[in-house]
Amino acid sequence: MLPLILKSFTCALCAVSALFFMIGAIGYSDDEDTIKNVFWMKYEEDSINLDVWYGLHSFTFSGNVYGYDGSDCSGDTCDKCESDGKTALGCLIIAAIACLVALACHGMMIMSADINAVKVPALVFTVIGFVAPLIAVGTFMGSCYASAVDDIDNGSFYWGPGSNLSIAGMFLMLFATGLTVWQ
Repeated sequence: MLPLILKSFTCALCAVSALFFMIGAIGYSDDEDTIKNVFWMKYEEDSINLDVWYGLHSFTFSGNVYGYDGSDCSGDTCDKCESDGKTALGCLIIAAIACLVALACHGMMIMSADINAVKVPALVFTVIGFVAPLIAVGTFMGSCYASAVDDIDNGSFYWGPGSNLSIAGMFLMLFATGLTVWQ
């Protein structure tokens, strides 16, 4: 009974992680409302009442959206954020697909006898589901975020739901990896 519960729990972890990675990937948007709801980082300057929401593809403030690759955004930070946003999007797509494949593998292990032909791919895709968002968050928040923080002296930066959900999914997949090895 316990192995069935653990396998079912691992399936749930994979499904929730895939959802979190899809939400993080939605942050690659040009829509103002989407960026504000799934931002990866936010800058607040209270003294001048300024809020800037940063997504993977663009940023918005004062009702306008600016792409990192557009003429309205130039400089080292924009170049880093454009490149890092594309990398993060690709890694999150890979992570979501890996989670869904791992979910299918774990589902097969629930429905049939434990066969090594399914255990090995389940482990491989579970590990990919952990490593890919690690690269995504590390790349975007390590380079774009750091560059933006260095460029601005006043105000405060915050991590947003896009980055936080990606991190949460990453840790869920780390736990799922441990459960996969243990099973």
